[in-house]
Formats: sequence, structure tokens, C-alpha cells
Amino acid sequence: MTSRYISARTELDPYYNFWFVQVLVAKGGSPPSWRRHHPNDTPNIPARAFSTREEAQAREHELNAFFDQELANEPDAERRLSLQLRAQKARQSHQRLQQEEELMLAIGRARGLSETPVAMLPARLHPDDETYRIEIETALTQHPYIRSIAFGDGRRRRMAIRRDGGSWSKSFLASRKGLRGARRAPIANGFGLNEFDHYGRTKAAIRQMLLPEASRILTMRGVQQLLADALTRGKPAVVWGSYVFWYEQGGIGWQVKERSGSADSEDDEAIWFEGKIHSANFGRIVVLPYIKSNGERVRGHTKNAPHDGPAKPRAPGEELVLEFEQLDGDLMRRLLGEFRYEKGFG
Repeated sequence: MTSRYISARTELDPYYNFWFVQVLVAKGGSPPSWRRHHPNDTPNIPARAFSTREEAQAREHELNAFFDQELANEPDAERRLSLQLRAQKARQSHQRLQQEEELMLAIGRARGLSETPVAMLPARLHPDDETYRIEIETALTQHPYIRSIAFGDGRRRRMAIRRDGGSWSKSFLASRKGLRGARRAPIANGFGLNEFDHYGRTKAAIRQMLLPEASRILTMRGVQQLLADALTRGKPAVVWGSYVFWYEQGGIGWQVKERSGSADSEDDEAIWFEGKIHSANFGRIVVLPYIKSNGERVRGHTKNAPHDGPAKPRAPGEELVLEFEQLDGDLMRRLLGEFRYEKGFG
């Protein structure tokens, strides 16, 4: 069966320090898989490397519009619906990942700056690395707390590691694994974690650390206004990355719940935004309504995590049926501009 391209996303390749576009390829009965966009995939939309994320995202949007049009012409209605849902799921997952990492970076940087508020400049570099001083110190101005750093161009990217005394090791040619670690350092090191550890486990640990932060963010005036507006529109559940701002009457007000959503979680399907959340218990996990790949629509619900034990049920007649909305990533970036980390919190 002929391959069909159904979605696109951007990726940074730290080895080359360029942005590329990946395409999601569906072929036969196998699950769709991602690979880098090739020149012969779409002759009228050329494949290339981009120096900025914005340029790559513009190409991503162009490809997605083209793929959507091609998919709309699929004569097999069942296959068309299945592929459209897979494309929707892929784009939502990519957006969610981006927003989650932006949140982690914003708060990780704030935490890191609370420990290292001013970069230790001039940086104590190995004499052989003086030619890279401007590039290194520019990066340290943004993230003075990082413990590994990558610099240089092309296939000869280099790395250096911060020693315990604050000086930097002599740089060395970086491997792909090393460059991935250095890319993750502004997030991981901001939370006191190792940038070279398994990234999935690192982010799981950060999610737990962020629960108090998410609750504290409820006190920000901009967020309070945003939530008040949502409530006025009849949206008492507001999704923000891995968290859900959740409103209950009876003097409870706004609180923070976790959103279900790891790689194998229930709502790791296309989100059904027209659906509602039916809460029959006081579970701390929110599963958003979602659509399975076969088109089945599953309503949202609340539950506890497996190690929490059963969630306390609500009294008969007190079950909640809530509409929800998902916050725009650009809006949250602006709101997080108000955020400052202070010692003694979180």
C-alpha cells in the first residue's frame, strides 16, 4: 500500500544545531511512524534545515495544511477518519510536549536563578577554549546554573562540563547523546537533576515537583483573571499542560488536579473537545474526553493514581459534569513572564 503523510512536526537536531521537520508516515496496517522530511516526499514543498524554530514551524504549518487537504480526498471513509484522528492525536501530543517543556524551562530557570542569580563571569574556561568565550558566556547569561554546555558549529560541536569549583573542563568533541544532555540541562539542572539521566524519568520527577508550583501559580493575578473569565464562559475546568485548574462550588474554589497523559495513558488519543468531564468521585487525576482511533468517543472522568487507592465517591446527585478548555501556549508564556521563584516556596 502506498505511503501517506498525515502530519508534520518540528525537531531540533542538537548534533547539527539546526531545526528540521519530521513527517508522520502511514503505510498499510502498521502504526504510523515519524521520520525526517525528505526532498522527494512533497516535491512542491522542499525539505531543508532551518536556523530558527520559527522558520521550521512555518514549514510545519504549510505541510500540515497540504496533508489535511490530501487526506480529505481519501475515498475510503473509514481509513480517512482513522488517519485524521491519528493526525489530530499527533499534533495535540506535540503541542502538549512543547507546552510542558516550556513550563518546565520557565520554572526551572527561575529556580536555578534563585541559586545562581548572576552568572560567574568571566567564565573560568580552559585556555584552549578562549575562542568560544563569547558563545559560552552568552549562554551562561541566560542559564548560569547549567552544568554542561554545547557550542561550536556543524559536525564539530563541542561540549564542556562545569567542575565542582565552578571552572569549566577542557572542551571535547560532543556525541549525539552528550548534545541531547546539554540541550536538556537548562530544564534538568534547574530542578537539581542530572541532564544525562533518562529524560522520561527526569520529567516524571519534575511533574511531582511542579504540583506545589502549579498551586502557587493560582495566586498570580493574570491567572486569576484568566480563570475568572473561563468560569464566566461556563468552563470550570481549564487544562494547562500536565495540570487541570478545577473549580468546585461550596467554598472550595479553584484547585489543581493532575491530567492523565503518559505515553500509555487513557487519554493519549485525540482529545474530544466537544466532550465533557463526568466526575463521580474526588479523584486527583483528570482523564479528558478522547476519541479512540476507531472513532469511539470516551467521556472524561476523574480517578486516583494506582498507588492512591480508590477515589472517594461523590454523594448521589452531586456528580459533576464539566465543560473544559485548553489554555493557549502563547498566552501561558506571557503569564509566566510574571512568575518569579522565591526561596521558601515549592
